[in-house]
Amino acid sequence: AYAAKGQYDKALQDISKAISLDPKFADAYYNRANVYNSMKEYAKAIQDYTKTTDLDTMHIDAFFNRGMVYAQLGKYSKASSDYSRVVGIDNRYVDGYYNRAAAYAMNKEYEKAIADYDKVIKLYPKYYRAYFNKAYACELAGKKADALASYELFLKNAPITEEYESQLETAKQRVDELKAK
Repeated sequence: AYAAKGQYDKALQDISKAISLDPKFADAYYNRANVYNSMKEYAKAIQDYTKTTDLDTMHIDAFFNRGMVYAQLGKYSKASSDYSRVVGIDNRYVDGYYNRAAAYAMNKEYEKAIADYDKVIKLYPKYYRAYFNKAYACELAGKKADALASYELFLKNAPITEEYESQLETAKQRVDELKAK
């Protein structure tokens, strides 16, 4: 309750007390990691997410959140490894594939990124950002026709809302440029 109110010191006190009472309580480490993450104390967050996964090797949220921290720190190989654990635990975890695709793309592993974006689209066809990001990964991989097709699918399917406004504009520009080449 304290963490939700931004009272991180009190939250850390309570959680650390719970850990001292039961040092094998994985969720306590997970909760403390989330507080550290909110405080931007990433090294401590990673340490507690790791402790969580040591205690509970199937703690999907700890792997996912640690992957997000690694990605935020630019450690894309470690992030993609954590997301691989996520989808290994639950092969229908769409955000695990989506985030792993982004980590692969940032690591210039475009073919792997494209494959994961395809998985996202197969599992959840209305995940419109996956079409856009797949198109961009295809461009970076030198797959012009695939990029064009993905941008066009994005333009055809994504709703015209403020949420997608900048991506819709970019996709239109990329389609025009790719067709002109």
